[in-house]
Amino acid sequence: MTDTSAGILAGSAFFSIVILIFAALVLLAKRAAGKRRAEMENFCLANGFSFTTNGAAPGSPWDDDPGWKELLPGGPPVAIKRLEIFGTGGDAEAKNGVHVPFGSGNLLFFDYSYSGGTGDSSRSYSHTVALARVQAPLPGFHLRPARFLDRLAAMAGFNSIDLRGHEEFSKKYRLSGQDSKAVQMFFGPRAAVLEKSSGWHIKAGGNHIVLFNKEGRVPPADYAAYIGEVKELLIAIGLS
Repeated sequence: MTDTSAGILAGSAFFSIVILIFAALVLLAKRAAGKRRAEMENFCLANGFSFTTNGAAPGSPWDDDPGWKELLPGGPPVAIKRLEIFGTGGDAEAKNGVHVPFGSGNLLFFDYSYSGGTGDSSRSYSHTVALARVQAPLPGFHLRPARFLDRLAAMAGFNSIDLRGHEEFSKKYRLSGQDSKAVQMFFGPRAAVLEKSSGWHIKAGGNHIVLFNKEGRVPPADYAAYIGEVKELLIAIGLS
């Protein structure tokens, strides 16, 4: 056997191994997704919640939502432009919708994943997000935990919206919005509630508010507690 032939065989063997590894990873991912879907469906069945694999159930409280027309294909209303849940990203996907009765309406919980960055710095993100539709229009705002880079931005003159008398809130969170006065008026009486907690990501605009405070997808075993946390926060800030 010549060196060339040996090289071709070695290359073919390596390529075959790569294909097998890739196929195995895809299979494992599909099995994990199927397992989570089944567990979430059982959770909803046990608790009397509606479950949708990849969208709104016909006749559901979200079926007539005007924001629903701007969704990702077949998925929950996570692509509503005014919300921009996590900023820009690619390969966005929403699935495993859990419809939970709340007040006079419903909350929609779902798994949302997307990719960010480019090239070697690209990575995937996944969160369990809650979406609520409220009666009174909300000012457009984005609340997230403060980061080290936010301090550098503040030194450069790019400040978040601070709430006078709520220094702890300003330490924990970065708050932004186009109409700063409207955002300040909204958060003024609500800042004390958020000062007692941490880790919340909240975006609002018009009649929708979306939020989460857990990195990664919430395990089915912890889902009931997570629903309780979201409800408790929304009630505390007067959005029930």
